[in-house]
Amino acid sequence: MPKMDGIELLGELKKLRPETIVIIMTAHSTWERAVEAMRLGAYDYLKKPFCNDELKALIKRALAYSNFFDNDESWNWESCRLIGVSKEIKHIHSLIKKVAATDGTVVIQGDSGVGKEMVARLLHANSFRAGEPLISVNCGAFTESLLESELFGHIKGAFTGAIANKKGLVQVAENGTLFLDEVAEMSPHTQVRFLRLLENREYSPVGSSETIKINVRFITATNRNLEDMVADKTFREDLYYRLNVIPITIPPLRERKEDIPLLAGYFLAKYAKKQNSKVVKIGDELLSYLLDHNWPGNIRELENTIQRAITFCHDEELKVEDIECIGSRSPIVPRKESITSIFTEGFSLDSEVEKLEKNLIKEALEETGGSITNAADILGITFRQLRYKIKKLGM
Repeated sequence: MPKMDGIELLGELKKLRPETIVIIMTAHSTWERAVEAMRLGAYDYLKKPFCNDELKALIKRALAYSNFFDNDESWNWESCRLIGVSKEIKHIHSLIKKVAATDGTVVIQGDSGVGKEMVARLLHANSFRAGEPLISVNCGAFTESLLESELFGHIKGAFTGAIANKKGLVQVAENGTLFLDEVAEMSPHTQVRFLRLLENREYSPVGSSETIKINVRFITATNRNLEDMVADKTFREDLYYRLNVIPITIPPLRERKEDIPLLAGYFLAKYAKKQNSKVVKIGDELLSYLLDHNWPGNIRELENTIQRAITFCHDEELKVEDIECIGSRSPIVPRKESITSIFTEGFSLDSEVEKLEKNLIKEALEETGGSITNAADILGITFRQLRYKIKKLGM
């Protein structure tokens, strides 16, 4: 475009109307520009070429986000965004679209910090129960007796210290959604009570013989493998099958690294604003470090890392030193894998380069549905150069 490019236009739009939802579409995508787009407040970042269905789905999500934000100021809609361009995140968005409208029980599985509660929020926000409460309970945060009291409530005198009747969170969630995080931490006795609740949609408060009927949707989450726990007899098999009606698995961040720059840019904007920092950019070296790290703590670890780095940064660009001075027990360092193992007898640099070139061209052509013009754009070469290479490599 003349005078300004899309990123500059995004910045001007956000100055004029900060609430405007903006989607960036570009054929000239680099991680640096993706970070900058998210920092400036883009809702999402779409690389060309793309299919129309993908764009339509993204626009629908953006409109839903905008409508929810406009109509319900009490809900923290920022915590209801699943950011990413990886095929894994697109698949989860597709699952949410199919599952949200149903009332089936969902179990969300994935490592700590991958965003299980966010998926639960999205399921609730897109369901017919959206106007009703979403109640979250971390099962691992309570002892057996306390968890039962929290979930089912109790009557006065049910146990020492029960000086009054207490309504349980199951009842508080009536007509809405109850999200049980770390459901694998339930004791065997509580598993029995929860199974009855799922099967009959009824329960009794602790110390009471009264039966209460409920109308609640259940979403559960765990970072443990429930099938292994069933095999070890530490989790009830009948409860597992009741929970596993609709399974959703969120892959760890190390398996979808193309989402890291977008997430980093989003967290940069979020915490630079909160901390009134002048940081506006992530340096190229640091971005390489972020992409090379395995992120055992997943998105939560990345968010905390960016937040702390902003605190230590004293100029406009986050650098590697800002990460290293944090003093984390698991510092971010690029993995250095030895390549000596590939130097076997008969090794040929030309042959290895040719294989790599062939694979990259093949992936680009698959990505573009066979379009040489669009594949050349992705690879950063001209149409003629790509056509020559295809002929030369016998593809």
